[in-house]
Amino acid sequence: MLFFLLAATAWSQLMIGSPPQIIIVNVTIPPILKLSIDNTINNTIAIAARYASPDTNVPQTPVPPSGFFIFDMKPGAVFPIGTIRVFSNMIGFYSVRIETTNHGQLTAMDGQNTARVPYSILLGAATLGSDSGDFLYQLSGKTDQEGDEFLLSLALGAFPENLPSGIYYDKLILSLSKE
Repeated sequence: MLFFLLAATAWSQLMIGSPPQIIIVNVTIPPILKLSIDNTINNTIAIAARYASPDTNVPQTPVPPSGFFIFDMKPGAVFPIGTIRVFSNMIGFYSVRIETTNHGQLTAMDGQNTARVPYSILLGAATLGSDSGDFLYQLSGKTDQEGDEFLLSLALGAFPENLPSGIYYDKLILSLSKE
């Protein structure tokens, strides 16, 4: 559209006989830094993990509420949660921050059980370091037009002794910020 406007202006100047004019067009593209996660609302993921203790005769643990990402806990297991996509047209550094409600630990949903199961976050091949229960992943530079994709996973370590059966939960809130 801009080309046709410039061409029409130049043609009309030739037809009238006026001297040619120089037209300079400056376009500013604003910085864009965007994060999206499949199957989430407001970049929030609610996690519910079922655990049946080998010491109990409970045939099945209770069912977590709907809206949670649900899995059965096993020591040392890694559970893919979803894929995040990061788009940036900026040159500098920026970070993916994953805040957790329970400080990087799955906590009993019933409120009576005080046991906690610590976990790590994997983003692609990187294990994210935790800062008081928040996880950070630093990136830099521009992405291609589609953005960069990373598989987001939760990795469990060893369980505390005598971990009671039940549902353990946490909530992850993902954000992206320029540094």
